[in-house]
Amino acid sequence: MDYNASFAMSPKLIHVGSSCFRRLDCDPDGIIENLTINHRTIASKNIISQSGHGHTKNYSIDQLESDDCIVSAINNDDGDYQFGDGEGLRFDEKSKRFILTLHLCNTFFGYLIGKKGQTKMNIESETMTSLKIPKLNQNDSQNYIQVQGVNKSNVLQAFKRIRDLEHSSRLKQSLTHFISIPLSFKPEIKKQFLNFKTAILSDPKLSITKSIDESVFQSEHRLHLTLRILYLGDSYEKKKAMKYLDNFYQSYLQPFLVEHQSPIILQMKGIDIMNDDPSEANVVYAKVFEVGQQDLFRQIVNKLYDCFSRSGLECEADRYELNNEWKVKIHCTLMNTRYRDKNDQHDGKERKSRSKMNVGNILEKFADYDFGLVRLSEIHLSAVDFYDERNHYYLPLNKIYF
Repeated sequence: MDYNASFAMSPKLIHVGSSCFRRLDCDPDGIIENLTINHRTIASKNIISQSGHGHTKNYSIDQLESDDCIVSAINNDDGDYQFGDGEGLRFDEKSKRFILTLHLCNTFFGYLIGKKGQTKMNIESETMTSLKIPKLNQNDSQNYIQVQGVNKSNVLQAFKRIRDLEHSSRLKQSLTHFISIPLSFKPEIKKQFLNFKTAILSDPKLSITKSIDESVFQSEHRLHLTLRILYLGDSYEKKKAMKYLDNFYQSYLQPFLVEHQSPIILQMKGIDIMNDDPSEANVVYAKVFEVGQQDLFRQIVNKLYDCFSRSGLECEADRYELNNEWKVKIHCTLMNTRYRDKNDQHDGKERKSRSKMNVGNILEKFADYDFGLVRLSEIHLSAVDFYDERNHYYLPLNKIYF
């Protein structure tokens, strides 16, 4: 077959997945010479080989248009993918396909399917796999989906796409659970907080100011430090969070405490607000410091933050400005306008825009107020809106003592 310049000016286009190739210099046997298969080009959202380079190889047109050509060109390290309980990848001899089973809370089924099924179809076409999503069921043990494909690399890539989508969708959810350090179990802390509350409500110069009444105060039974906020949508995710807390204690905290052999004492002293304008405040909190110069508390807080970051269960992007040393803004909330909003909703009142507080006089009067000392001895994983009947603190799913 003879070729001329017109072949170069208007070559045949070959579509492979989401990529398009020009067919040039094709000999009569249908062999494309010196075609560079670049992993970044051939499937921009697939994994690049460990070497980071493509390679030059001869492929027939038929091979190039088949799935086998592409998947053989993609080298993947399975070590990058972590599977949980009930999850795994297997090869089905009968169908000659790889089948990956993974858990996905049904909260995220809609995000995965997308409008008119478009998101699901995009993932399937771009990774050359098929996704099987179960129907919504009250039995959350059915919250497993399947990814099937001829090639393992593509199946794992679809798995990564699903996990990325789950992560971005989870950040949009409101927290259901959180990890905390209880402070109300210390009688001195509880007593000093009640004195603080009474002093404000009984002083006309303080309580008469904008939007301050008893409804904005935290319960004396639920004073705490929040270390991590989570969205746990089903029993699988609750068990996973419990396991992560246990692993944190066994693999890090227990050896850390044995090494340092020193109690960690926290002082709760002084108050502040989250924003810059005391006349438009939503939150008033107590400052909390570690007594001494060992810096043990900060190390524990940051390590726990990192541990649960790997769990994939965190929700809501960081709400407070942090610094380079702390990965969590340590504070004990004393007053919050959201508490009033919750009470209004429970009473059947129509929810209005969040009314702010004028706390200028309060900040001035209680700038150095001492709530007391507490020894760090336990960390809880708790539900947000459920309370323990014995101590009225947030109902724990799991807790560690030390």
